Amino acid sequence: MRAIIDKDVVREAFGPKPTPAGKKFRQWLDTGSRRLVVGGKLLDEIDGNSNFKLWRPTAVQYAS
Repeated sequence: MRAIIDKDVVREAFGPKPTPAGKKFRQWLDTGSRRLVVGGKLLDEIDGNSNFKLWRPTAVQYAS
């Protein structure tokens, strides 16, 4: 299964009040068997979400 996240929906999963779909997406990512692949301009855009930016280093650590 693959998923796409962009700056317009990143707040659903990483915002202060995640939506039910956002919570499921986070659970899906946090299982450790899924990877979110982003880079370049998209990464710059979604790093504007402070919760995502805090979560990302931990995710990168476990993906290595």
